[in-house]
Amino acid sequence: MQGHPDAAAVARSNAASFSAIAGASPGGRVARFGDSVAILTPASPERPLLSGLFALGRDGFDEAYSWVEAGCAETGIEAFTVWLAAGDEARASEMERRGHRLDGNPPLMSALLDDIPSPRPLPLAEVKAPTAAMAAELNDAVYGYPGSFLRAVGDPQEFPFLLAVLADLGRPVACAAGLPVGEDFHLTMVATLPEHRRRGLAGGLVTLLAGWARESGCVTTSLVSSPAGEPMYEHLGYRGVGAVQMWERRLG
Repeated sequence: MQGHPDAAAVARSNAASFSAIAGASPGGRVARFGDSVAILTPASPERPLLSGLFALGRDGFDEAYSWVEAGCAETGIEAFTVWLAAGDEARASEMERRGHRLDGNPPLMSALLDDIPSPRPLPLAEVKAPTAAMAAELNDAVYGYPGSFLRAVGDPQEFPFLLAVLADLGRPVACAAGLPVGEDFHLTMVATLPEHRRRGLAGGLVTLLAGWARESGCVTTSLVSSPAGEPMYEHLGYRGVGAVQMWERRLG
């Protein structure tokens, strides 16, 4: 049986997830240089999370970094993030020299889908035809960049993520999404409005998506967690497999 994805595999799925967002965004660009994946999302120039590069190995980093710098200058992107493996001290020092600051060191988590509980009853109504805009608006409201993710997503005719949204009296209040990456299902865009937390909404959405992922043929699941979300994911069967460093640089 396939084992849990390790830190390197989770990092690859995370890069694929952000690449899918950039690739679906108006004017978005994705490029690969050796082991480095670079993305630009000019529709959201102020959001450093949506532009930058993922260092998935040793090759191609300098080329990817130069591509991101040039693309930011060309499109007016104001900030970007470099994702590094935890423990890459040489490259972390290089990021400091280039004007980056360490913005976070979030845990990487993974699980076998068979170890995730079966979908639990949901306390609110599931939106039957959720849209990318619903998930984007909820993420903007929860994570403090009004309008940013919504502009990044735009109105795509095809969005490669599986989406689940819960509504209270017709108003979307919680969401989660996932992207199949080979046999791995990468969970992302988990957001619940503050007044609806501690009701099991996020956990219910995760188990719902995990059930869909199993049915679609995925075997494992992965995510990048916030420190606050880590206990919930552990309760659902995920385990930590390492961490990633997020180095942010503001331009201008």
